[in-house]
Amino acid sequence: MGGAQDAIQRALAGLERDCRSPGHEYWPVDIDLRDLSDLQRSRLVGPIQIADTQLLLLAHRHRGQLVTLDTGTRELASGTRYANSPMVL
Repeated sequence: MGGAQDAIQRALAGLERDCRSPGHEYWPVDIDLRDLSDLQRSRLVGPIQIADTQLLLLAHRHRGQLVTLDTGTRELASGTRYANSPMVL
């Protein structure tokens, strides 16, 4: 296996390990993006914002937080019901 394949295998192995940890809780992706407000829809400019919005809504629904390095996530969430869901490192 080459570099990319090795990285994918390591990531999947880490995911499997983390999913077995005692504090892990699975959140199924059951968010309906058709329910977004006009403000939320106006901030979707590409697939990255759509994925980030799904993650923010999941975190909000489960009273969790989305931890990210992406500072744009804070702007995506500002003024919405999930404004407190992102934690930008």
